[in-house]
Amino acid sequence: QVFPAHGPGVKAPSLQDGQYVLQGVRALCLRANNTELVSGGSDGSLLCWDVTSGSLGRLVRTVQVWSN
Repeated sequence: QVFPAHGPGVKAPSLQDGQYVLQGVRALCLRANNTELVSGGSDGSLLCWDVTSGSLGRLVRTVQVWSN
């Protein structure tokens, strides 16, 4: 799927509480094997994607980006 780079994003479940919220991808990295893409989200998550199938792989880690 293709989404506009400056669009509002899609609703995805928050890793903190499971509520569906607008999330955004902040970084992408294609791994050297050219079959796996790592995305960094605005919620602090790093996700691995299988490029050949487009399926979501494993959640690498989450980090707290900010706190109130």
